[in-house]
Order: sequence, then structure tokens, then C-alpha cells
Amino acid sequence: WQAALRQYFSIIKPFNPLKASFNDHIDLLRALSHIAPEWSSDISKTIGFLQKYHQKQKEQIAKTIAKGVCEILSFKMRESYRLSTPNEEKLLQRYKVAIEKKEKTLFKKIQTLLGFEDLDIRVETSKLNYSIFSKESQELFGLSREKILLLATLGTAATGGAIDLAVGGHSLLLGSIIGATVGFLGANYGYGKLSDITIINSNTIEIGPIKDPNIGFILLNRALEFSRLLLHTTHAQRGEKQAVISDESSLKELKSLSSLHKKCQKNSLDKESLQKYTQLIEELL
Repeated sequence: WQAALRQYFSIIKPFNPLKASFNDHIDLLRALSHIAPEWSSDISKTIGFLQKYHQKQKEQIAKTIAKGVCEILSFKMRESYRLSTPNEEKLLQRYKVAIEKKEKTLFKKIQTLLGFEDLDIRVETSKLNYSIFSKESQELFGLSREKILLLATLGTAATGGAIDLAVGGHSLLLGSIIGATVGFLGANYGYGKLSDITIINSNTIEIGPIKDPNIGFILLNRALEFSRLLLHTTHAQRGEKQAVISDESSLKELKSLSSLHKKCQKNSLDKESLQKYTQLIEELL
């Protein structure tokens, strides 16, 4: 059909409004400027405005995700109990429910930034319908156990290496070796363990922050999935896609994210680290 149309038109631009991304819309506007040169100036201004607006949305969403994920990772919950032994299983379940509510709040903030606050948006991808803590979410949005252990080992080995360097190598690299071992054991113990439960006093118990190093990646991937659906695609395009962050991502990127998530868990993410986390997320949107 394109060959037939070229007999009558000099420019043929296929465009499917049901599947068009933001860049597709921009390309269409550029094509229109070639059809009518007198429109070129106004169309260029329109394109510039749309691109700035789109970029501003991405910046705001990235910052919202960074703050939201960090808040969840550092979340602590206290409850009073009267029994001699608190029911840790029920407390853990309530903690999970509270975290999932926080994720819904985060998604609502993203909707508001995109002007969808008054719409009942139902995510049709089966991936986001799974619980954060389900096996399915772990497989779809998390990293493998092997990758988590590798990141933890590399992270603490680097810290130990700094000690070796500080003493001029006289530690016989024991700092790196011990650091790597501690990191491996810590991640192996924490993987799959949501959080520690601490008895504060005779009638108060506390759970949090999140201990599992994989939850940060799961939360981030879920937030990115939700945001990208709203930012880039229309209703008809909402299908199954690979997670943004996966075992195939660059080791440098994964190490940076892992380090930032640890700071979040310790509630020690400073302004500079938050900016770095926001920038990393923005690049992924």
C-alpha cells in the first residue's frame, strides 16, 4: 500500500496512534514540517516544548521513585503486645501489607505527576499484579541469588581494599579477603529474609528496616515498569516486557544501585547520594 500511495504523495509516514510512543509522535510532527515548510517554525517550537515537558516529567518521576523506594527500604514499624511471646508471623504479615500500601502511594504520586490522578488506572500487565514478596515478583523483577551475592562480595571487598591501601599493603590483603567474606555471608543470610524483629521492651516490638538486598531491585523495577507504561506507551501496548534492571545489566550499574539501596536501608542516604540515585533512575525511564 505504501508503493501505491507514493504514486500520489512524496512523503509516506506510517503511524499507529494505538501503539505510538512519545518519540513516534515527535517524528510525526517533524514529518509534518516537511509537508508544509511554512509550518516549520511553529512545529519546531512545539517539538521543543514537548521535549522539555517530557524531560521534566521524567526528572520528577525519577526523584519521586528514588524517595519512595528509599522510604520503603528504611521503613520500621512498632507494635505493642501483651502476650509473653509476640506473634512474629502476624507482625511480619502486617509489615508486608504496610509496605504494599506504601508502594500504592508511590504509584499514585506517579499518576498525579502525569495528570492521571482522577483516573482509575488498572495495570493490565500480570507482572504488577503479583505481590512484591511473591516468588513471581522475585523472578520477574529481582536479581538472581548469585548476582546478589556477587554484588555484596564486591562491595565489601572494595571497603576492605581501602583498609589495605591505608596501611600500605602491610595487611597482606587481609582487609579485602575479610571484607569479601563478610559481604558474602551477610548477603547469603539476608537474601530472602525480609527483616529482623527486635523486642524493644516488655510490651513493644519493632520490625524493619528491610534486610533482603533483593527487595530494593524488586521495588525499583516495579516502579520503573509502572512509570514506563504511563510515559511511553498507550493502552494497547501494555504487554509483557523484560525488567529494566536484571542480571544482564552492567555490573557497574548494579553495584551503584546496590550501594545506594544499602544506604537507604540504613536511612543514611544524603543529598548527594539521592541526586545520584535519581539520575540513575532517570536514565532508566
